[in-house]
Amino acid sequence: MLAGRSDSEVLVVTHKYPPSIGGMQKQSYELIKNLQSCTIVHKIIFSGKYPKALFFISVVPWCLFKVWSNPRIAVIHANDGLMALFLTPLLWLTRKKMAATVHGLDVIFKSTLYQFWLRKYLSKFAWVIAVSDETRLECIKAGIPSARAHYIPNGFEPLPSPQKNEAIYSQFKERCETDLSGKSLIVSIGRPIKRKGFVWFIKNVLTQTQTPVFYVIAGPREKNIKLILWFSKLLPASVFRKLAHLFGFGLEALELDQLMIEPTYRDKVLFTGKLPQAELDQLLLHADLFVMPNLHVDGDYEGFGLVALEAAISGLVCLAARVDGIPSAVKDNFNGLLLPSGDGEAWSKTVDKLLADKEALKSLGQLFKSNTEKEMFTWDSMAQAYFELFHKPAPDSL
Repeated sequence: MLAGRSDSEVLVVTHKYPPSIGGMQKQSYELIKNLQSCTIVHKIIFSGKYPKALFFISVVPWCLFKVWSNPRIAVIHANDGLMALFLTPLLWLTRKKMAATVHGLDVIFKSTLYQFWLRKYLSKFAWVIAVSDETRLECIKAGIPSARAHYIPNGFEPLPSPQKNEAIYSQFKERCETDLSGKSLIVSIGRPIKRKGFVWFIKNVLTQTQTPVFYVIAGPREKNIKLILWFSKLLPASVFRKLAHLFGFGLEALELDQLMIEPTYRDKVLFTGKLPQAELDQLLLHADLFVMPNLHVDGDYEGFGLVALEAAISGLVCLAARVDGIPSAVKDNFNGLLLPSGDGEAWSKTVDKLLADKEALKSLGQLFKSNTEKEMFTWDSMAQAYFELFHKPAPDSL
């Protein structure tokens, strides 16, 4: 339970919310849930039961109705930059304080019109809250006054630690269709997009490692891949690339599927698609190493890196690229190891060194787990930080 309940109410508006999955959806859900222990929270959420375009078109009058019906609402909060863009008219249509959370890509998105809006209008929001300190600095570079740019990290609160279950793990091994004996298991989790670096890791690290390994990527497949590819042929390449970054199209799934059937990688790589949670838990518990081999991609951005904390809590050492907002989640030699992004030699040598001594690797993983648990910024801590920020004077009234 959070301390300091207030009579000032908050309206949270988000188009990223369960049952759809992802870090932003999780953050939206936990922010709303935990803010309710501080104050009354009103919410406008895209349910997924109708076209999202209809949600965006109707969201401003919907907000006005909410504010009119609930005059104690003091703050209107947009849970990402795109949502803030659509809520911009409320700067003039209400006298409420406006706030927005930004996650990285919604700051650096390369569009002249979007960047103009960010400098001209997002800068007028009372608070722009970045999920990593690196993203906060990007906000300031983009034109957000430093007095309005704040860093509040995503929270993290693991489920009760599951125990190893060989029956469930055997279900995963059946997916592999290869003999895992004598191989070290390396795992990544995430949507198959270029900035995640999965294909890069296969081609530039697995080919150089001396240790026999099996690399598993667990992440959702794109449901509308044929339609997306049709649009890729219809639209100019530059326009489609921006849309792919903005909506996170998992197009590298196609290349991963191709690599899995090539003789060089057939017995080394598996892209599973989305796994049941119980199976994913067992995969992490049985793995030897977790990797986040992210790349810098012009026009794209990794805002935080919640999966690194999930790996650490499972007792896994996480190797992560020192790029974008990842260093806000992974502290080098504290709860993971940071490596230079795109340096195949550094990555392959580190992988071989760690896997050469499994007992030392396991001990390091337990140390990182302990450190993560001690310094964990929980979801209720995150909501409390939002609550306290919303009750500070807005910068223009300081």
